[in-house]
Amino acid sequence: KNHDISRLLRALLNKRVNQFMPDNIEQFLVSSNLLLNAVGEGIYGFDINGNAVFINPAAEQMTGWQATELLGKNIHEYHHHSHENGVPYPSHECHIYNTMRDGIERKITNEVFWRKDGSNFPVEYTSTPVYEQGELIGAVAVFRDVSQQRITDNNLRTALKKVQDLTEKLQDENSYLQDEINETYNGSGLEGNNTAYRKMLQQIKLVAKTDSTVLILGENGTGKEVVARNLHQLSQRCSSPLVKVNCAAFSANLLESELFGHEKGAFTGANERRKGRFELADKGTLFLDEIGELSLEAQSKLLRVLQERELERV
Repeated sequence: KNHDISRLLRALLNKRVNQFMPDNIEQFLVSSNLLLNAVGEGIYGFDINGNAVFINPAAEQMTGWQATELLGKNIHEYHHHSHENGVPYPSHECHIYNTMRDGIERKITNEVFWRKDGSNFPVEYTSTPVYEQGELIGAVAVFRDVSQQRITDNNLRTALKKVQDLTEKLQDENSYLQDEINETYNGSGLEGNNTAYRKMLQQIKLVAKTDSTVLILGENGTGKEVVARNLHQLSQRCSSPLVKVNCAAFSANLLESELFGHEKGAFTGANERRKGRFELADKGTLFLDEIGELSLEAQSKLLRVLQERELERV
C-alpha cells in the first residue's frame, strides 16, 4: 500500500507535467522523485491507517521533523496535536485524517502546524484522497507556511486603519473647520495705543509661547475671538487648526457629544463614530466661547479634561 501511494503520487505529477516537459526530462524527474522533492510546498503521504509513507524535504525544512523520524507513524501527534491557543486537537477531528475516512477533499486556511522545537506556524493545506481502482487507500496533504503572508496582511490592515483614521480626521476637520484650515492670516485685527492695550499685547505674546489654558474675559463684542486668534497665530501651534465652539449654541445634551465626540450607537442617531472638538483641535488650539453658558455638570466635565488632559467619548 505504501508503494502504491508513492507510485500514484508520481503518476499524478507525471500527468501534470506531461504538457510542459520533453519526454526524457519528464521521465527523469518522475522516476527519480526529483519533482516531489523539489516543490516548495510541504507534502505528506498517508496510508489508510493514517501513518506517514512519504515526506518531502520542504516538509522537513518547515517543521524540523526529519522523514526518518516520522515515516510509518501517526504524525498528527507530532505536528498537528494542538490548536494555536494550545487547546488539544485530537486526530479524529483532524481534516487530513477525516479525508482518509470519507474520501472528501478539504482545503483549510486557519490552522497551525507545530515544529519540532515546540513553536508553530500558520498553514494553508489541502487534503486529497488517494484511490486505486475505486478503493480509498490513503491521502495526500500539501501545505505551505503562510507566516509572511499573515505579516503582510496585518501590516496592510494596520496601514489601512491609519489611512481610515486620517481620512476621518480630514473629513471631520473639513466639516468643522472649512473656513479655518489653511486660512491666511491678514493682520492681527487688534488696534490701539493706550496702556491697557499695550499690556494686553504683552500678555498675548507671553502666553502664546506656552501650552497653558487661557481664560479670556470681556463683554460681548469686545474681541475675545480676535484675541484667541492672535494667541493661536503667535504660538507654535499656528500650523494646526484653530477650533471654535460656541457653547451657547448647543443644548446640554448635545454639547458633551460636540466637545468630546461619541462612539457609534452611543445614542439614538449616532450612526457612526465621530470625533469631538477636543480631538479635532489636537496639536492646535481650542477656543470655547460663551463658556459661562455651560451647565455646572458640563463645566465639571470640562474642568476634568482641562486638568487631566484626557477625555472619553460619549
